[in-house]
Amino acid sequence: MKPGHLLSRTGRAVEAKARHGCLHAIRNLCAHGTGHALWEEPLQIANYFLSSDRRRFGDGQVIAMEVFLAEGTPWVGGAVAGWTLRTLDGSRAAQFEHTVVVTDGGPLILAAA
Repeated sequence: MKPGHLLSRTGRAVEAKARHGCLHAIRNLCAHGTGHALWEEPLQIANYFLSSDRRRFGDGQVIAMEVFLAEGTPWVGGAVAGWTLRTLDGSRAAQFEHTVVVTDGGPLILAAA
């Protein structure tokens, strides 16, 4: 993640790492920009390679890099209580989030969970 790099490169890296671990990147959840508000531009940063996404990172952008992985289907749905979602096939899934600043020197991780 550097200024000028395609956002889709990040999705490609996440997807490749997931596949290496025999996992799937969830398709209907994504990362996003953050800052003064919880969700800011760029919105909907895919956790998989999306060739049509030609957007580029800007210097100093703060990104909530939310990675969602599943053992089975790459789709979730059915918010049961608040933020609770389930994979459509009931397989196990996990979410990881890093708050990252995009810099010329590479990503600066502010918080990892």
